[in-house]
Amino acid sequence: MDDMVKSFGKYYYNNGMAVGIVRFMFGYRVQSGYVASEGDEPMVLCTNWCCGVNLGNLSLAYTVLKRMIDKGADIKGLPTASDIKPYHKDPDFMKTIFSLAADHIHEEKLIQVEPMDLLEADKMLNQGIEHHKKP
Repeated sequence: MDDMVKSFGKYYYNNGMAVGIVRFMFGYRVQSGYVASEGDEPMVLCTNWCCGVNLGNLSLAYTVLKRMIDKGADIKGLPTASDIKPYHKDPDFMKTIFSLAADHIHEEKLIQVEPMDLLEADKMLNQGIEHHKKP
């Protein structure tokens, strides 16, 4: 992916917005939000979708959000998170996402999240943990 590494994740920037894969304790999340400038972390977090550890779930969530950002679509109307984690286990969330983002899903293949992308997010998380440990 053509993303920049920042904080505990990998972010892609366009149109004043960012989408990224972020490592958490029990897997990965795809987050998106508005940024002041490229390279910044999202100032306003619009989505924080728990994907677990499944590459397919990560690829779907990342594809939807990246394509919406590339088209300048308003991501504020998307659900912030699912009630059931990971998101694919929440039927109401899935129905909402597919109805809001249908135009951004079917037009091309999914952007495949690769294991190397996740290793970079893991590395950033581990560096953050080491940085915050007491001496």
